Amino acid sequence: MSTSIEIGQEVLSWMQTRAFNMGFELRDGDGVVATLGFRSLFSSRAVAACGEDRWAFRRVGLWRRRTTVRVEGSDTDLAVFYPSLWARGGVVDLLDGRHYRVATNLWLSRMAMADEGGVSLFTMKVSGIFRLRATVSFPPLANRVAELPWLVLLCCYLIVILQMDRAGGG
Repeated sequence: MSTSIEIGQEVLSWMQTRAFNMGFELRDGDGVVATLGFRSLFSSRAVAACGEDRWAFRRVGLWRRRTTVRVEGSDTDLAVFYPSLWARGGVVDLLDGRHYRVATNLWLSRMAMADEGGVSLFTMKVSGIFRLRATVSFPPLANRVAELPWLVLLCCYLIVILQMDRAGGG
């Protein structure tokens, strides 16, 4: 596995390793760039890895759900994703005060992330019913964002969580 998400081809593929398995890989051709694994089929806890870096994602809250992002093993949030109450998508708030916007379409077949100024970081086109997969496209300047690896993996996580919600399992 490489140490970061290198944006050379500007398109990566994300796929579930097997149907009904909660393991996922982000791939650049035949090579695995990053992984995402859930504790179980019905758990919202997941660990993402890219190179030596590992992050823990977890959905918390009953009435106002949100997703926390932490370095694995840490008790401090790096960021929190707040889903929008009235629109699709939401906002990722970082500890340093920066924000990233996540947008989805009604069918959950597209997810995109942009910075505070509206500059696109990446777009995901999702497909599959029994085995989720997506293509992740990056504009030329996306690699300037230090958080890019875990932001991409967070969106992969959110796709799974939203699919679980749609199926009634979340």
